[in-house]
Amino acid sequence: MKKMKRLAAMLLVLVMVLGMSITAFAGQTTNGVASATDTATVTIEGISGNATVTLYQIATGVYGDSGTGLIKYKYINGITPLSDEPKSSEINKAHQEILALNGNITAADTQTNINGTYTSKELPVGAYIAIISEATDDSVYNPVLVTVSYDETGKLVSGNVNVTNGYIFGSSAVAKKTVPSIDKKLKDDGLTMDGNKPTVGVGDKVTYEITPTMPSYPEGSKNKTFFVTDKMSAGLTFLYETLTVSIAGQTVTAETDNAGITRFVLGGNTIATAVKVDNGFYLDFDYDKLISDKTTQAVYTPVVTYQAVLNDKAVVGGSGNPNDAKMYYANKPNEGNTFHMDPENPSKPDGSTGGVKEVEDKEIVYTYQLAFLKKGEGADADKLKDAVFGIYSDAECTKLVDVVKTNSEGIAVSSKVKAGTYYIKELVAPTGYGLNDKVYSIEATWATSTSTVTTQEFSWKYTTTKEGTDGVQVGWIDTKGTDDVKDDIFYAMDEYTEATETILPAYTVYDNTSVESSTITTSNAGAGTAASLIEVGKTENGGSVDYIPNTKMSALPSTGGIGTTIFTIGGCLIMIVAAGLFFASRKKSAK
Repeated sequence: MKKMKRLAAMLLVLVMVLGMSITAFAGQTTNGVASATDTATVTIEGISGNATVTLYQIATGVYGDSGTGLIKYKYINGITPLSDEPKSSEINKAHQEILALNGNITAADTQTNINGTYTSKELPVGAYIAIISEATDDSVYNPVLVTVSYDETGKLVSGNVNVTNGYIFGSSAVAKKTVPSIDKKLKDDGLTMDGNKPTVGVGDKVTYEITPTMPSYPEGSKNKTFFVTDKMSAGLTFLYETLTVSIAGQTVTAETDNAGITRFVLGGNTIATAVKVDNGFYLDFDYDKLISDKTTQAVYTPVVTYQAVLNDKAVVGGSGNPNDAKMYYANKPNEGNTFHMDPENPSKPDGSTGGVKEVEDKEIVYTYQLAFLKKGEGADADKLKDAVFGIYSDAECTKLVDVVKTNSEGIAVSSKVKAGTYYIKELVAPTGYGLNDKVYSIEATWATSTSTVTTQEFSWKYTTTKEGTDGVQVGWIDTKGTDDVKDDIFYAMDEYTEATETILPAYTVYDNTSVESSTITTSNAGAGTAASLIEVGKTENGGSVDYIPNTKMSALPSTGGIGTTIFTIGGCLIMIVAAGLFFASRKKSAK
């Protein structure tokens, strides 16, 4: 009787060891006696992405000489026996040992293109490691312990567990399946929405925020690569000094050395290292330093924030100004090794090899264009060059956005505007013409429909030098304490309120000798260009105009009218009569 109780107790322990995670569907023993011929199938639910499932048997049942009566379970050579309550680290180690056997272990079952539920072929009693890989939806699957074993009554154990749940045994809880991703968003500050299109003007700051869905790596994994990059398109200037990392809403301390290498330190540990690369950054995380609970292996989710400035190379309308954020992570945690860059010679992981996967997310900002025609009055009047206009964002013309000058075709162009209504006011009239003091309004929208025209434009740039008394500040230039113009960054007028040692007023300089060809175009489908050569906008009283006129100085109206003319003629006659009387009087005196 005591022997029977001991046997029952031993079987119960074996169930605890081998009955973890995914267990077999119920099956009957042969004539109620455990036999080497007993088999059952196991199932794994929650699989996606046309994944491949491979089972490796790591322990087998040992029976009596007659092939009946289970004696014990035996682990194969090269596999470390699991504890009574195996942790995820033990299961992960078993996976690494399978890989180390390097083909000296044969898969018990392999199936491909699995979506939903995997059902194995008939399996003999024992313990198995299920390796789920090659998912097309970027899922990462940790190795899963699968068993076919007996319960205390001698029946094959039944059960079914979903891989989307965490491990529920041992002292460590690790998700069996995660789908790492990267979510990049534009923050609202500084943006003007035109429908679903975020728009900004040249010199405006754009704020980005990246939030990853973290991979879940079991303790002891060889490959815990976790790496984030971003590279701006030519129309955006990355501001490296704005790069921040926050954990649970708290900004992590950033320490930048003289070489420009930034280390983000949390609780005395460097959780990430960043470097500026071209017009973007590499950000290398130390996954182990992000673990918030050693028992559960839970990890912090870092949030990355940074800014860029829209520059004068920005694409107007059309495809906009995109930039991609990418995340690299180990989708095979037990293959290859964790990638860490050398910050003095920065590089990023290769997303195609070494068990590393690449995912990305993109955001696009748009900027629009205003164009208008300057002519003398009348249908056949000349197109006027060298007229200078201020473009304002308010009807009172106090908030300057840009200063533009008409070219030889009488066209002025500003590519510094986001969606909205703008107001045009003449600042300097063309030579020989009077100043037009009217204010015209014009709309910049994605759907504006106008004509297409190719023009010759003045080449222009921003400078901190005010030329002449007519120079008008159009924004600010951050010189970054250097004379190297490559380091200078132009900011819109409202980005700063006063000058500092490195933040200086910006002016526009036009080069009359160097010209560039550009095309102003848009269509009914929308292109983000308000090339208002037809109906430039509205006058103060609401009427539509198709160009902004100027009047020649020689054609200015006289003052006084006909009364002045009569008075002048009368004065001349009086002078003539007086002169005649004067000379007649002198002649008479002479006699």
